Amino acid sequence: MLVIGLTGGVGVGKDEAAKVLKRHGAEIIDADKTGHRLLEKNRELYKRLIEIFGNKIVSRKKIDRKKLGAAVFGNKKKLAQLDKAIHPLMKKEFQKEIAVYRKQGKKLVILNAAVLFEAGWDKIVDKIILVAASKTLRIKRLNKRGIDRKKALAMISSQWSDAVKKKKSDFIINNNSSIGDLRKKVEYTFRQIRLHPN
Repeated sequence: MLVIGLTGGVGVGKDEAAKVLKRHGAEIIDADKTGHRLLEKNRELYKRLIEIFGNKIVSRKKIDRKKLGAAVFGNKKKLAQLDKAIHPLMKKEFQKEIAVYRKQGKKLVILNAAVLFEAGWDKIVDKIILVAASKTLRIKRLNKRGIDRKKALAMISSQWSDAVKKKKSDFIINNNSSIGDLRKKVEYTFRQIRLHPN
Protein backbone atom coordinates (compact mmCIF):
# COMPACT_ATOMS: atom_id res chain seq x y z
CA MET A 1 0.00 0.00 0.00
CA LEU A 2 1.22 3.47 -0.89
CA VAL A 3 0.56 6.40 1.47
CA ILE A 4 0.83 9.80 -0.19
CA GLY A 5 0.85 13.17 1.52
CA LEU A 6 -1.11 15.79 -0.40
CA THR A 7 -0.19 19.27 0.72
CA GLY A 8 -0.25 22.93 -0.28
CA GLY A 9 -1.04 26.24 1.33
CA VAL A 10 -4.40 27.92 1.66
CA GLY A 11 -6.00 28.82 -1.70
CA VAL A 12 -3.94 26.50 -3.92
CA GLY A 13 -6.74 24.04 -4.80
CA LYS A 14 -5.53 21.09 -2.73
CA ASP A 15 -9.04 19.88 -1.82
CA GLU A 16 -10.05 19.83 -5.50
CA ALA A 17 -6.97 17.69 -6.19
CA ALA A 18 -8.07 15.32 -3.39
CA LYS A 19 -11.50 14.93 -5.05
CA VAL A 20 -9.85 13.87 -8.31
CA LEU A 21 -7.70 11.29 -6.52
CA LYS A 22 -10.76 9.97 -4.68
CA ARG A 23 -12.56 9.47 -8.00
CA HIS A 24 -9.60 7.30 -9.06
CA GLY A 25 -10.11 5.03 -6.05
CA ALA A 26 -7.78 6.55 -3.47
CA GLU A 27 -8.84 6.54 0.18
CA ILE A 28 -8.68 10.08 1.58
CA ILE A 29 -7.71 10.98 5.14
CA ASP A 30 -8.71 14.61 5.62
CA ALA A 31 -6.53 16.29 8.28
CA ASP A 32 -9.03 19.13 8.84
CA LYS A 33 -11.86 16.68 9.55
CA THR A 34 -9.63 14.69 11.91
CA GLY A 35 -8.74 17.88 13.78
CA HIS A 36 -12.40 18.92 14.02
CA ARG A 37 -13.36 15.48 15.33
CA LEU A 38 -10.70 15.65 18.06
CA LEU A 39 -11.83 19.14 19.10
CA GLU A 40 -15.37 17.83 19.49
CA LYS A 41 -14.72 14.50 21.16
CA ASN A 42 -11.32 14.32 22.89
CA ARG A 43 -11.81 15.31 26.56
CA GLU A 44 -8.09 15.51 27.32
CA LEU A 45 -7.60 17.95 24.45
CA TYR A 46 -10.65 19.91 25.62
CA LYS A 47 -9.13 20.32 29.11
CA ARG A 48 -5.68 21.21 27.73
CA LEU A 49 -7.04 23.91 25.42
CA ILE A 50 -9.05 25.49 28.23
CA GLU A 51 -5.85 25.52 30.32
CA ILE A 52 -4.09 27.38 27.49
CA PHE A 53 -6.84 29.70 26.20
CA GLY A 54 -9.43 29.90 28.97
CA ASN A 55 -13.23 29.50 28.75
CA LYS A 56 -13.56 32.17 26.04
CA ILE A 57 -13.11 29.44 23.39
CA VAL A 58 -16.10 27.42 24.67
CA SER A 59 -19.71 27.52 23.43
CA ARG A 60 -22.36 25.08 24.72
CA LYS A 61 -19.74 22.99 26.53
CA LYS A 62 -17.76 22.46 23.32
CA ILE A 63 -14.67 24.05 21.80
CA ASP A 64 -15.91 26.72 19.39
CA ARG A 65 -13.60 26.51 16.36
CA LYS A 66 -14.26 30.12 15.33
CA LYS A 67 -13.41 31.42 18.80
CA LEU A 68 -10.33 29.19 18.94
CA GLY A 69 -9.28 30.47 15.50
CA ALA A 70 -9.70 34.06 16.65
CA ALA A 71 -7.60 33.35 19.78
CA VAL A 72 -4.62 32.05 17.75
CA PHE A 73 -4.88 34.17 14.59
CA GLY A 74 -1.81 36.38 14.21
CA ASN A 75 -0.34 35.12 17.49
CA LYS A 76 2.58 32.79 16.77
CA LYS A 77 3.04 31.77 20.41
CA LYS A 78 -0.61 30.78 20.86
CA LEU A 79 -0.67 28.98 17.49
CA ALA A 80 2.44 27.01 18.49
CA GLN A 81 0.72 26.01 21.78
CA LEU A 82 -2.36 24.82 19.87
CA ASP A 83 -0.22 22.87 17.39
CA LYS A 84 1.74 21.23 20.22
CA ALA A 85 -1.52 20.12 21.85
CA ILE A 86 -3.32 18.80 18.77
CA HIS A 87 -0.75 17.70 16.16
CA PRO A 88 0.57 14.59 18.03
CA LEU A 89 -3.03 13.43 18.62
CA MET A 90 -3.83 13.92 14.95
CA LYS A 91 -0.75 11.91 13.96
CA LYS A 92 -1.97 8.98 16.10
CA GLU A 93 -5.39 9.14 14.41
CA PHE A 94 -3.79 9.13 10.95
CA GLN A 95 -1.67 6.11 11.87
CA LYS A 96 -4.75 4.23 13.10
CA GLU A 97 -6.62 4.99 9.86
CA ILE A 98 -3.63 3.99 7.72
CA ALA A 99 -3.38 0.68 9.64
CA VAL A 100 -7.08 -0.03 9.00
CA TYR A 101 -6.70 0.62 5.26
CA ARG A 102 -3.61 -1.60 5.17
CA LYS A 103 -5.57 -4.45 6.80
CA GLN A 104 -8.33 -3.95 4.22
CA GLY A 105 -5.79 -4.38 1.44
CA LYS A 106 -6.20 -0.87 0.00
CA LYS A 107 -3.64 0.20 -2.60
CA LEU A 108 -3.53 3.99 -2.24
CA VAL A 109 -4.18 6.28 0.74
CA ILE A 110 -3.94 10.07 0.55
CA LEU A 111 -3.27 12.15 3.65
CA ASN A 112 -4.70 15.56 2.71
CA ALA A 113 -2.98 18.04 5.04
CA ALA A 114 -2.11 21.71 4.52
CA VAL A 115 0.50 21.61 7.32
CA LEU A 116 2.00 18.21 6.40
CA PHE A 117 5.57 19.53 6.70
CA GLU A 118 4.97 22.02 9.51
CA ALA A 119 3.45 19.29 11.71
CA GLY A 120 6.09 16.67 10.83
CA TRP A 121 3.48 14.35 9.28
CA ASP A 122 5.64 13.99 6.16
CA LYS A 123 7.47 11.27 8.17
CA ILE A 124 4.43 8.94 7.99
CA VAL A 125 3.92 9.06 4.21
CA ASP A 126 5.81 7.40 1.33
CA LYS A 127 5.57 10.18 -1.27
CA ILE A 128 4.45 13.80 -1.31
CA ILE A 129 2.37 15.75 -3.83
CA LEU A 130 2.52 19.52 -3.50
CA VAL A 131 -0.17 21.70 -5.06
CA ALA A 132 1.26 25.20 -5.57
CA ALA A 133 -0.10 28.49 -6.93
CA SER A 134 0.99 32.11 -7.22
CA LYS A 135 0.32 34.36 -4.23
CA THR A 136 -1.80 36.70 -6.38
CA LEU A 137 -4.10 33.87 -7.45
CA ARG A 138 -4.34 32.51 -3.93
CA ILE A 139 -5.43 35.92 -2.63
CA LYS A 140 -8.05 36.15 -5.41
CA ARG A 141 -9.40 32.70 -4.54
CA LEU A 142 -9.57 33.59 -0.85
CA ASN A 143 -11.31 36.89 -1.70
CA LYS A 144 -14.02 34.84 -3.46
CA ARG A 145 -14.50 32.97 -0.18
CA GLY A 146 -15.10 36.27 1.60
CA ILE A 147 -11.61 36.64 3.08
CA ASP A 148 -10.14 40.12 2.71
CA ARG A 149 -6.62 40.76 1.40
CA LYS A 150 -5.07 41.49 4.80
CA LYS A 151 -6.36 38.27 6.36
CA ALA A 152 -5.49 36.28 3.21
CA LEU A 153 -1.88 37.49 3.37
CA ALA A 154 -1.67 36.64 7.07
CA MET A 155 -3.01 33.13 6.39
CA ILE A 156 -0.52 32.59 3.55
CA SER A 157 2.46 33.88 5.54
CA SER A 158 1.60 31.64 8.54
CA GLN A 159 2.41 28.55 6.42
CA TRP A 160 5.69 27.44 4.86
CA SER A 161 6.40 28.93 1.44
CA ASP A 162 5.95 26.92 -1.77
CA ALA A 163 9.69 27.32 -2.44
CA VAL A 164 10.57 25.46 0.77
CA LYS A 165 7.90 22.78 0.24
CA LYS A 166 8.97 22.15 -3.38
CA LYS A 167 12.42 21.00 -2.22
CA LYS A 168 10.81 18.33 -0.04
CA SER A 169 8.10 17.11 -2.47
CA ASP A 170 8.15 14.25 -4.98
CA PHE A 171 5.47 15.65 -7.30
CA ILE A 172 4.60 19.32 -7.89
CA ILE A 173 1.33 20.47 -9.44
CA ASN A 174 1.20 24.17 -10.33
CA ASN A 175 -2.42 25.30 -10.19
CA ASN A 176 -2.28 28.70 -11.87
CA SER A 177 -5.03 28.06 -14.39
CA SER A 178 -8.54 26.55 -14.49
CA ILE A 179 -10.08 23.70 -12.48
CA GLY A 180 -10.08 21.64 -15.69
CA ASP A 181 -6.34 22.17 -16.05
CA LEU A 182 -5.78 21.20 -12.40
CA ARG A 183 -7.77 17.98 -12.86
CA LYS A 184 -5.66 17.03 -15.91
CA LYS A 185 -2.45 17.64 -13.97
CA VAL A 186 -3.67 15.58 -11.01
CA GLU A 187 -4.65 12.73 -13.32
CA TYR A 188 -1.23 12.87 -14.99
CA THR A 189 0.46 12.77 -11.56
CA PHE A 190 -1.77 9.85 -10.54
CA ARG A 191 -0.65 7.91 -13.65
CA GLN A 192 3.01 8.67 -12.83
CA ILE A 193 2.51 7.30 -9.32
CA ARG A 194 0.87 4.14 -10.67
CA LEU A 195 3.78 3.63 -13.10
CA HIS A 196 6.52 4.36 -10.55
CA PRO A 197 5.15 3.54 -7.08
CA ASN A 198 8.59 3.20 -5.43
